[in-house]
Amino acid sequence: MTSRLSWLILGVSLLGVSCKPTGPVPGPVSEPVPASPEKPRFGKYARALDNQNVVPYLTDYGEKNPQTLIRIRTSLGDMKIRLYTETPLHRANFLRLINHDFFDSTLFYRVVKGFAIQGGDTDREGRKDYKNSFGSFSLPAEFHPGYFHKKGALAATRDYTDNPDKRSSPFEFYIVQGTTFNEPDLDKIEREQHVRFSREQRDYYLSGKPGAAHLDNEHTVFGEVISGLDVIDKITEVRTDQGGWPYEDVVITDIEILPGN
Repeated sequence: MTSRLSWLILGVSLLGVSCKPTGPVPGPVSEPVPASPEKPRFGKYARALDNQNVVPYLTDYGEKNPQTLIRIRTSLGDMKIRLYTETPLHRANFLRLINHDFFDSTLFYRVVKGFAIQGGDTDREGRKDYKNSFGSFSLPAEFHPGYFHKKGALAATRDYTDNPDKRSSPFEFYIVQGTTFNEPDLDKIEREQHVRFSREQRDYYLSGKPGAAHLDNEHTVFGEVISGLDVIDKITEVRTDQGGWPYEDVVITDIEILPGN
């Protein structure tokens, strides 16, 4: 069982009333599926980063690895995702983790229907040292006006404590299922969170399509699901405890980088 996994975005209510993260929520979790034997051993090729070297390192890494298409394979189906070139540090960081098989045999360990599914980070026995080999760092926020929390948005979690710049966790991510919003909802978010939605955002949210408008300009959105939106819905149908922890593991088998852009 994990010792520090936390649902870093669950503390934000569906209407943006609270911005405090919750602590770990225990739940029954079985052992993850063993990694494929042909995969590199945990920790191989990892280089420790910190907040001083992360930007130049990932800038260089992104230039050498221009791919934008990935496939997340899960125990409930596959999702094809496009990573945004306009969020270069988040894209490069995600590709780096994929190239090191970081996500293989991990879990979607927080599932909240009408909101999002979260995965990535893990402190499980046998993986904690592997994760630590990547270093202790966070990613500068990369907000983009055209990328917001519509259904299928891929975004980074973050800590809400002592983080005025809204820097992202390099290891945890979530994918939005979302709920619907009306005009008073959006007006309330603007007043309480001191933000202003663009016309594109308002048009999307007021069209009846689901999203998580209260997270816009709070978390960096760095990609979107372009195939397999139904898999999000399948995952959110699993039975969970009150903290969103699935009773049966939703396994991320692996994440593959695809050819093309």
